[in-house]
Amino acid sequence: MVALAPGSALAGASGSAVLAGGARPQRAGVAAYRALGSPPRGRPGRPAWLHTSREQIGIPSDLPRWVDVEEFERRVASGETNELKAALALAGQPLLTDLVDDWVLERRDEVRDRAAVVALELARRAEREGEAAEAIEWSRQAVRHAPLDESAHRVLMRRLAAAGERGQALAIFGRLEAALVAEVGVEPSEPTRTLAERVRRGRPAAAHTEVFEEEAICRAPALEVWKLLQDPLRYPEWWDGLVDAQPTPDGLTRWMGALPGVPIPTRVDLRRQAGGVVIRCEVTGIVHVWMLEPAREGCRVRLRAAVPAGERERWLDQQHAEARASLPRLVRAAERGAQHAQKPPLTIR
Repeated sequence: MVALAPGSALAGASGSAVLAGGARPQRAGVAAYRALGSPPRGRPGRPAWLHTSREQIGIPSDLPRWVDVEEFERRVASGETNELKAALALAGQPLLTDLVDDWVLERRDEVRDRAAVVALELARRAEREGEAAEAIEWSRQAVRHAPLDESAHRVLMRRLAAAGERGQALAIFGRLEAALVAEVGVEPSEPTRTLAERVRRGRPAAAHTEVFEEEAICRAPALEVWKLLQDPLRYPEWWDGLVDAQPTPDGLTRWMGALPGVPIPTRVDLRRQAGGVVIRCEVTGIVHVWMLEPAREGCRVRLRAAVPAGERERWLDQQHAEARASLPRLVRAAERGAQHAQKPPLTIR
């Protein structure tokens, strides 16, 4: 955490509480100071990597180090094509995946937005050199980093349409529509819809994205549900039809019983805009947004799912059935976890 802001320091009791594992502010400063300690004495030549006191904790700005976010910013600032490509490769993995604090989610979104800008710049340079296929590929990376950015999607749609891939351009529009409706509850703006209609001209009118919601009351704290949603390795405990899951840097690869032997790349995001966990199928563009709300009995678990127009006929009924089966399984798994947590530890005499 402090490596992301070298030269600055976490000050005061509230900053120390973060490093002290949530200790009360009155005791957090002392707890963090004792846990981290002061720079070692009597060891000449050894750099002090951490400056600590009872008031502040920080890393010196001149400390030799390698931090991926700093390296990303340095390469972007150079502006050279090869450096921009290297920067985009660094942005391929989410920042601080083991933390879910607001400041982490904000910084993660910032890096994603910058990565999308870099990808669009690389696409522009490729197009200028006459490399249409490469420009399309960079544009795809841009919308992958910014799944709610309409301008980036319009750029990709235009390039696909110019390459004669009108079907793919409309599929991109369908995925954008599904993401916007599921995550923030809005439809694409007029410029984006107008572009989609221009691409669609001469083709039969397409249906809109289909959205449905399911909800249930869970008699367990929201934290128990959160543990199941944010950890892909635990998805087989509650996801109906899921037979295996392997984690990836940005989510997981799924194997479903209905599609034996077929790997399904799936992205998992903790999205502040959506207020929950967003699970997006990279093959179909189907989006699941899981949201938790406090309730008297424990918590309310809500699922909003969006199926792109091009996938409705094949997957809509299956998605309905899968959601109706998965939601109660998720609730039961969370309630079992809460009961287990309440059991007193076993003592051996």
